[in-house]
Amino acid sequence: MKYLLVLIPTLIFSLDLTHINDYFFLHEGRNVELEGYFAAIDKSHFKNQGFQDTTIKYQEAAGCAYFGGRLNQNNSICGEVGYNYFDLDWPENPKFTKKHFQDLVISMAYVTTSIDRWRWVVELGAHIDTEFFNLSKHTFATGVLWGRLMYTRSMGIHFGLLGQTGVKSTYILPIIGMDFYLSRKIKVNAVFPLDISMAYIFNRDWRAAVRYRSFGGWYKANHRLPVTQMAPEGALVAQSADGIDLGLYYKRYGFSFSVFGGGSFGGWLLIQNPNHSDLRYYHFKPAPYVGAKAELAF
Repeated sequence: MKYLLVLIPTLIFSLDLTHINDYFFLHEGRNVELEGYFAAIDKSHFKNQGFQDTTIKYQEAAGCAYFGGRLNQNNSICGEVGYNYFDLDWPENPKFTKKHFQDLVISMAYVTTSIDRWRWVVELGAHIDTEFFNLSKHTFATGVLWGRLMYTRSMGIHFGLLGQTGVKSTYILPIIGMDFYLSRKIKVNAVFPLDISMAYIFNRDWRAAVRYRSFGGWYKANHRLPVTQMAPEGALVAQSADGIDLGLYYKRYGFSFSVFGGGSFGGWLLIQNPNHSDLRYYHFKPAPYVGAKAELAF
């Protein structure tokens, strides 16, 4: 198998689904990859009545290690151990004072190209809140079933499902779209919700890309608040934002680095009681953001 594929649920990051908005490939001979990621959204004013004079700043970061191995020519497995972090800086928050949220991330994927012109990925993972380490109350599980059909030499068609469940939240989203070349220099990825971007390829090492990016990890993935917070015991919080940016990307000999900057379309913070009553959305306005990402494969 020419490539070994590894998913980032993050952040995915996360990490960016647009909820997993990034995926990448480990080449043969390089079965370990280390990755670091950081992004920050500048101060944004709230839209809600009574909160227009208050602001929120958001930051997220991730560090991951991926390990892969071939079972045979067409089948591989790969695992991930990672750490996700996000920071909610809302000084006038009326519901809770907690700012920092941290997860341990583990996942395992099976990748096969046994079916002619198809690549299929089956991935299962878990995000564990490191403040509590209570698997039953503070962990959510993730799953991906994703196929890519090589329709032509320059076009791939994508189908599948991804979802998450746990911490009082369950969602399933379709994976659908295509990737193709408009020319030898222009590559388009239109794969919802994994990768929506257009890249201009300068040479084998450098490219620039316009990308739709999502922040906040998996869609409506909740974190529980500590009992010492002002919200009711076991209250849940989730956040989301998205935007568009321009980035510069470099890749050579197993090392890659990128920087990007753009503007968000705004976003929301959801706070709810443990029984899903009293759901309150706090919407915030657009704001600029910047970020960077580095990867090393060996």
